[in-house]
Amino acid sequence: MKGNRLFIPVSMRLGVLERIHEAHQSIAKCRDRARTSVWWPGLSRKLEEVVKKFPTCIKRHVNKAEPAIPSELPDRTWQKVAADSFELKDQQYLLVIDYFS
Repeated sequence: MKGNRLFIPVSMRLGVLERIHEAHQSIAKCRDRARTSVWWPGLSRKLEEVVKKFPTCIKRHVNKAEPAIPSELPDRTWQKVAADSFELKDQQYLLVIDYFS
């Protein structure tokens, strides 16, 4: 026991994760459900992995479009830049954009 929660052995964790997520709820709701009954080190991270990789949840998840925010055009190159990182096919990338271009 960990407080009033059951400690789940390694051999049973996958089954417990599937049970917690069987209603296909959000990561937050699955975490809340788990916090009332079970515990093991890394439980929250594993729940997130299961929910994000579950085929039904991937199909149902829809990204909400955000409105574009216009930017002022700078006077010269490299006066204003933006950067973002992303992962594509297990490869990490850094994208740098010059606003003037």
